[in-house]
Amino acid sequence: MKKNILICIALICISILFSSCAKENYPFTASARDYYFEGYIYSMNENCRLTYRKADSMEESILCFDPLCNHGQDCPAYVSGRQPEMIVARTSDNEVCVYYTDEVFSFENNKQDEYLLYCFNTSTGKKTAVLSGLADRINSFYFYGNDIYMIMQSAVLDESGNTVGYGTNICKVLMDGSELTKLTDFKEQSVNIAAIAETEGKTAVYWIDYYDNRTLYVSPTDFSEKTKLTDNVPLYGNFVHGNTLYYSTDSTTTAPALITEAYPGDKDKNEDGTRTIYRERKLSAYYSLDLTKSGAEAELVYDGVNNPNLVETPMWTDGTKLYVIPYDPEFYEVIAADLNGTLTGDIVTDSLPNSVQIDYIASYSGAKIIEIDLVSGTQREIATSGFDAHKIIGCENGKIILLGDVVDCDKIRAKLAEEGVRSSSFMFSEIQVIDISE
Repeated sequence: MKKNILICIALICISILFSSCAKENYPFTASARDYYFEGYIYSMNENCRLTYRKADSMEESILCFDPLCNHGQDCPAYVSGRQPEMIVARTSDNEVCVYYTDEVFSFENNKQDEYLLYCFNTSTGKKTAVLSGLADRINSFYFYGNDIYMIMQSAVLDESGNTVGYGTNICKVLMDGSELTKLTDFKEQSVNIAAIAETEGKTAVYWIDYYDNRTLYVSPTDFSEKTKLTDNVPLYGNFVHGNTLYYSTDSTTTAPALITEAYPGDKDKNEDGTRTIYRERKLSAYYSLDLTKSGAEAELVYDGVNNPNLVETPMWTDGTKLYVIPYDPEFYEVIAADLNGTLTGDIVTDSLPNSVQIDYIASYSGAKIIEIDLVSGTQREIATSGFDAHKIIGCENGKIILLGDVVDCDKIRAKLAEEGVRSSSFMFSEIQVIDISE
């Protein structure tokens, strides 16, 4: 009996040991430059330091927990390259880790720049390199299961070794940084991953080919073949929730409309001495695609939201409501300064006298976001007064977290006066939390 008890205890200990050392098994997760996770926003500040803050707070803290650190270039929160792509995730050991890209630039002759993927453990405060010494830049990366998929940009060289173009390819590596594999071999191509999912028992990669009219394709993980899922309709934006891919395309039912807007760069003159610019306004259609079924038809969710033209459509969904940011330009008050630095303002209409040399404060989203009910198809506009949202960071507990530009003229004027700025051109970005509860 005692022997059996000891065997049982040993088996339990082994089970605990293996479960604590188990590999991560993440659902499809895409990187972003501002990442929302469990009530916190992770980003990089203007001093090239990784930061975190509560979504409803304006106070940022540097992602370094050493009380003796002076947060110089040796600080684990220091980022030497451009703004990183990041994913924040909780591991099987219940530790929160921040994975992010970085770059080390070399000014020495015949030495390549170095690209890296780091993991910062917020529990231990330690930073480790998952990948280092890469010659190709990591544009974005994705978690799925025990693998990290990456979009990597490499130079295309001619026979003399001169760069003649750039190609982006899909690569895969294990979570520990081993077994780096190049999955595609595109030349002068631009691609991105829209989703990775189990489709009828096999892992499939859904990806966008930007050189082919932003077409959506699906391939097995070895990319031995590809199947076109959208045809003659560009894909502008996408978001994955559960096993469903949501994406936007040009509307097929509503004809474009021509609108007239004031714009400072237009050189054409009207007979009445004013200047105007014409911009075509299109409409978008939104679709959902079941990723579990091979050959599944995409279903129309909503048709008629203003199209973002050539930018990515920001969207977010919880599977019940779909939130999107429309491209709906609306010009507000002009911010200008006279020779004495006195701030003035005028209201912008559809044209201005050519003698007026001032800049516009424009809201490309129309100072609003759109909520679409995925069951009923009804649409609701949610105002973001004085704020031009251009990215949805996250949504939780009846509130949506947005990144955008301030278009509140009184706020801009106050900041100009505070900083002693006399330029009539000024804009600043911030994160805002908007209440979306009805």
